Amino acid sequence: MPYLEDDSPEVRKEAVMASTQLLVNDPICGQTSVHSVEIVSDVLGKLLTVGITDACESSYAVSSVVS
Repeated sequence: MPYLEDDSPEVRKEAVMASTQLLVNDPICGQTSVHSVEIVSDVLGKLLTVGITDACESSYAVSSVVS
């Protein structure tokens, strides 16, 4: 997920939106194994980190998950 660490806020925004759509539609979200939970937790942690640290555009991470 290197685009989540890009210098450009717009690139990070697009990365968050694309990653969120991929994650929501991935069957791993319905699995309960320790490995699956760790992967989903890691991805969500990275998405939240971008949303929180991008103060001027912090709402896009949450709004893309809710939509």
